[in-house]
Amino acid sequence: MASNPLDSTIGALLLGTFVSLILYGANCLQLYRYIRLYPTDHVSLKILVFLVMLFETLHTVAPMHACYHYLVTKFFDTKAVQQGVWSLNVSPALATVCLIIAEGFFVRRVSLIGTKSSAVALVAMSCLLATSVMSIVLTVKAFATNNIQDFDRETRNITGVDLLLGALADYLLAGTMILALRRDKDHSSRASRVEVATVYILNTGFLTGTLQWMATIMAFVFPYKLYWTPFGLIATKLYGVTLLSVLNSRKHMASQGITIFDGAYRPNVIARAHRLATLERFNVPQGTDKEALPVINVNITEEREEHGGNDYGSYLSSMSNFHKAIPQV
Repeated sequence: MASNPLDSTIGALLLGTFVSLILYGANCLQLYRYIRLYPTDHVSLKILVFLVMLFETLHTVAPMHACYHYLVTKFFDTKAVQQGVWSLNVSPALATVCLIIAEGFFVRRVSLIGTKSSAVALVAMSCLLATSVMSIVLTVKAFATNNIQDFDRETRNITGVDLLLGALADYLLAGTMILALRRDKDHSSRASRVEVATVYILNTGFLTGTLQWMATIMAFVFPYKLYWTPFGLIATKLYGVTLLSVLNSRKHMASQGITIFDGAYRPNVIARAHRLATLERFNVPQGTDKEALPVINVNITEEREEHGGNDYGSYLSSMSNFHKAIPQV
């Protein structure tokens, strides 16, 4: 029985869209938590989160439109499956923008760990820039050919190398952060295994790198099919999940002694003490400078009775003067 050709094209795209929609819901939840937990964050972080969610949303709408185009609008057009559509053509560029915004945050943080880490961050940034160039080339080729078979034939190697560079950047950054965590053993006695696993697998970007590697393998092994598409769509959504997970877990992870971006492998003791003091005051009403809390002064008085010759004589003298001052009736 011959296999359906749609399984390796529209079918793969549809499955990837299903899973990416679930992860987009996780992104929305993380965005809500970020707004509630960190309303006083620096404006640069807020802009970063806004841009990530904006392009994650666009990257979610694009495959949805492509699936609707092929499976509904052009359902009875047998030739339409071989023709490109604008939403599918812009997907590589949108995915790369999400990648660069999210990974740019980690590149900056990794460069602050140390001198060797700065070199790793530079290499990772070079890979990201090369990925952006290749994504632009893929997008231009997609609009120029407007035929899926011709596009696959002309961009066979470009697609694989593009995914490979993205995976390499992910693993370089994730490996550096994992080494930083391994050198800091302060969290081992306080953090649970689930928390440590979450940091090592998700917050470092190791999971996104693994998915990118799987997409790379599929792109080279099946060059004329879209088996790599589900892995690429899922990895793109995980960039947003990873970034927001790191931002939202700062307070809790600091309370467990798990830190990555303190400028050194071992967190600064004073900075950690300040963070822990802030956590202990969580959900406790705090007074402001303009609203001074009422001050209660407590004065302690002491009465002392002494018995002695001089004191007793003074007491008799004072009592005698007191009786003299009372009018006689």
